[in-house]
This record gives sequence, structure tokens and C-alpha cells, in this order.
Amino acid sequence: MKIAPLLPADLSAVKSLQPPDWNNILPMHEFYLNSDFCKTFKCVENDQVIAIGTAILHLEVAWIAHIIVNPEHRNKGIGLILTDYLVKHIQSYQLQTIYLLATSLGEPVYKKLGFTKEGYYTFYREGIKPTKPSLNSIHGYHSSYLSDILELDYLAYGEPREIRLEPFLDNALLYIENKKLTGFYAPDFGEGLIISKSKEAGITLQSLRLQTQQVAVVPNDNIAMNEFLIHHQYEVFRSATRMRLGIERPLNLGLIYQRVSGQIG
Repeated sequence: MKIAPLLPADLSAVKSLQPPDWNNILPMHEFYLNSDFCKTFKCVENDQVIAIGTAILHLEVAWIAHIIVNPEHRNKGIGLILTDYLVKHIQSYQLQTIYLLATSLGEPVYKKLGFTKEGYYTFYREGIKPTKPSLNSIHGYHSSYLSDILELDYLAYGEPREIRLEPFLDNALLYIENKKLTGFYAPDFGEGLIISKSKEAGITLQSLRLQTQQVAVVPNDNIAMNEFLIHHQYEVFRSATRMRLGIERPLNLGLIYQRVSGQIG
């Protein structure tokens, strides 16, 4: 088996690795191949792509994403070998904190490499749709609030993510109280990121999101959002573990009312 960079010609092989219970992985891998800060690698055996994984290099931290091993090649240590390769690749850039979101299948693999748990995300679906909220405090994006949005995102995630967030702000919705930003919803950013400093704003923005979306994914630290979804009879169908390797950074996951995605939390 050899490990090599993923190429555009490999996208058909990527499609064949699609896990049945994941969102379509092809668009994200097209994004990776076209983004300088993303490094995707493949494991090849007998000219067949049997596993893939990506290192996402942000300004101060990195994420490991989309570690997928062909079911026929699991339990051979391939996931461990590939993840270790990605870790070493990231460390060559002198980045001292690495994050990932682990499935129950992947968590034991990451523990072997020294990753520790930082929190959990709960996946909900198919509940009673919340009443459509009043839009009185919700406004379209305005660049005058950019610094406030980035500050709020940093407060929640503990890392500067301008490179990822700014391209998706044109259609963002802002919750404004007394001319100050309380929360925001970026519907085009992954699954529709929502961060808020107040329970009212966060639940309002998620209620608006759930008018068109069926699934919500929320950190367990956000007790108010979890209780709201349970009250509306949303069904828990999966969980994921947020894990870290390296230096701990300040986090406030309780501000997250909807995650971005499995790639960057």
C-alpha cells in the first residue's frame, strides 16, 4: 500500500467510497482539490483507492476530515496509518493543535494516536417543525458587522477562521439587538452555521433554519438548544466526538446552535 496526493482523476474513486449515512462527499472533495489550504491523500493498493483523508490547514490550527476506508479493507490498520500520516504532514507546518470529529468507528483509532475528547455533538432529525419566528430582529448581512461576526466565531471555536467564513457571509442573517450583533446564521456555510451569545437569538435562528432543513447537529454543551429540539420531539440518530491532539485552545461550544459540518466542527 502507498499513500499519495489525491488527484482530480481520482474523483470517481472517491464517489465509490461514499458512506451510506453521510452527505454526498464528492462536492467537498472537489473543494479540497481546488483549495491550497487543503491536502487530501489516498491509500492505493493494487491500483485501487482503498482509503482517503484530508488535512485542512487554517491559520493557527488544522482539522483532519473525511477519513474513509473501503469497508472491504477495514480492520487492517489502514485508518490508523493514514491518520498518522496526516498528523505528521500537519506538524510539518508547525501547527500545534489538530482537531477532528470522530464517528464511533473512528474514535478508537484516534485515541491510539493520542487524540483526547473535547466534547460531543448530537444529531437530531424529523421532529415537530418549530413555529416560524418573527423576523423583527433578523437582518441581512452588512459588512459593518464583519468584525463582530469574526469575533463571535472565534469566541465559540477558539481559532481564527476568516478564510473559511467570509466567502459565505453574503447570504448570512444577523440577529441585531440595540444595533449590536447577538448572533448570526450562515445558511451557505456547511450545514448552516449558527452562533449566538443569547438563547433567544440562537433558538430563533435555528427555528428559522428548521423551516427548510430536517437535521440539526448541536454540541452537548449547548443545553438550551438540545432541550428545545427534544421538546419538539426531534429524534436523536447519531453522535460524534470532538477530539484534539496538541495544545488546548479556548472554546465555548455552548455558543454553537448549529455546527458547520463534520470537517471543521
